[in-house]
Amino acid sequence: SLQLEVINATNRVIDWISSLNFTIWFEEIDRVHMKIFDPNHQRWEVPFVNLNEIRNTISYNERDRLYDIQYTRNPFGISIIRRSNGDII
Repeated sequence: SLQLEVINATNRVIDWISSLNFTIWFEEIDRVHMKIFDPNHQRWEVPFVNLNEIRNTISYNERDRLYDIQYTRNPFGISIIRRSNGDII
C-alpha cells in the first residue's frame, strides 16, 4: 500500500487531485488485485469481496505465485511480471 503525491500538476484533468492511494495484493497464485483511488473524495463502487475471506483460507505460499510486482516511485510505475518467462503484463 502506497500514498502517492502529485508533483507539478500541469494538466487540468489532474489539478484537483493532490494525492492517490495505491493498494495491491495477491488473491490467488494467478490473480492480482490493484486499486488506485483518491482518498479525499468519496465515490460509490461495487463492494469488494475477498475470496480468501469467504473460503477462510489462503491456499498458496508466496513462492508459488505466478507473478511478481515491481514499482518505481518517481515517476510512479507498476510492472506485473510473469515468473515463468519474465514477460511484463
